[in-house]
Amino acid sequence: MGTKLTTKQVQTIKELYIKGKTYSEIKEALNLQLSNTTIVKYTRGLTREHPSQLSEEQIQVVQRMYKKGRTYEEIRELTNASVRTILKYTKGIKRTGKRKYTYNPPVFKRNCDHCGKYYEGHRRRYCSEECYYEVNKKNAMKRSQALRQ
Repeated sequence: MGTKLTTKQVQTIKELYIKGKTYSEIKEALNLQLSNTTIVKYTRGLTREHPSQLSEEQIQVVQRMYKKGRTYEEIRELTNASVRTILKYTKGIKRTGKRKYTYNPPVFKRNCDHCGKYYEGHRRRYCSEECYYEVNKKNAMKRSQALRQ
């Protein structure tokens, strides 16, 4: 069994806990070898302050950006706040700006079905319009010949 804590030390533990200090910070402040269980014993039932990750000025900036239509990802990149924090401060705010939706379709690397040339494209089978029309022209001719027979 460890040393008994004085009422002043217990009071200090409670005050530090309420201010949002971690167990390690509380141990360091008291300069004692305490277990986490001991700190829990004295802080049970207390609610602690959770300081905001963002200052009031940053919160206003986040809200302004959200109103103007910025995405959560853009706001996160500019403020270094998590999306969850941004959601917390933008809840109930209506957007006045237009949202920017961007879609970057996947790029496929392949060979042209007609000439065999290597190209990068978005779900196309041919490297150029010329190849496309040439193939379709041949197919159209085949279809018209098949209909004539």
